[in-house]
Amino acid sequence: MGSILFSMVVGLSLLHPIHVSVTDVEWDTDRKALEFTSRIFLDDIEKHIRVQLDEPYLDLSNPSIEQSTDDLVKKYLLNNITLLINDKAEDIDYLGHEIEGEAVILYFQVLRVKKLKSLSLKSTILTDLYQDQVNMLHIKWNGELRSMKMTADEPSSSLNFSN
Repeated sequence: MGSILFSMVVGLSLLHPIHVSVTDVEWDTDRKALEFTSRIFLDDIEKHIRVQLDEPYLDLSNPSIEQSTDDLVKKYLLNNITLLINDKAEDIDYLGHEIEGEAVILYFQVLRVKKLKSLSLKSTILTDLYQDQVNMLHIKWNGELRSMKMTADEPSSSLNFSN
């Protein structure tokens, strides 16, 4: 769902600038892990990392020798996402990235999730760079699709699940 929505947004962005990230979450029942896939416009995240590092130029598809793309986006992700599961802060395990067209796709997970009662997310991805930035999260849990929206004015959102 998120990739279709993101593709539509990418198409619309050619007509009108839009600042959005989309994160899909799936639960791996065998591993008891929440698996996250985030899609962010490549030029936007490059610009934000460049501003934060005070660098005049940055190309995530061809970074400098000192830092790999994974180093840069992992640090960015961990500095801009706070995740609580069942009211407990969770460590995010960054897995890697892909660059696909105009987007960078980030993969990360949270392990040891036996039951999901609540999920709270604070996302400041691109929000101090773009006031109109919207960060969406879609999660499918027990056959039910739920969504959250975070903005510069409201960077946090929560969902409660009945099990």
